[in-house]
Amino acid sequence: MVNDAGKEVTCPPADINVWAQCLPCIFTGIAELFTNVTSYEYAFSKAPKNMKSLVMSVNLFMSAISAASGQAITPLSGDPLLVWNYTVVACIAFVGDIAFWFFFRHLDSEEDKWNMLERSEYVGQNQPGVGKAADLEHNN
Repeated sequence: MVNDAGKEVTCPPADINVWAQCLPCIFTGIAELFTNVTSYEYAFSKAPKNMKSLVMSVNLFMSAISAASGQAITPLSGDPLLVWNYTVVACIAFVGDIAFWFFFRHLDSEEDKWNMLERSEYVGQNQPGVGKAADLEHNN
């Protein structure tokens, strides 16, 4: 580290137990387990049968955006900006929590409606095992 005079000074290591440093990582892992499993279950159970793969791919894409935004703020992990790193994440999480509650608070009362979604009549063009036989019939 460089002091105000421009000289290189050494900092003594922080006097903190390694287990205290592991706790945030452990809690983050547990929180991700709860949120990811819940989001996968909710996305899969609420999607119509012929759209489950699309809904799951959108769900995974949202996880990718979350990971990319986390990587985008890693430059704030430098020594003088370390406090800003945690402040930015906390502010984004707080605003996100409020927005999530505001937009999705009504879904609890609509739970039964979402569980009773009917199967769509749309089958699509490319059905496995159907396409070749249908093409042969169509061409004859």
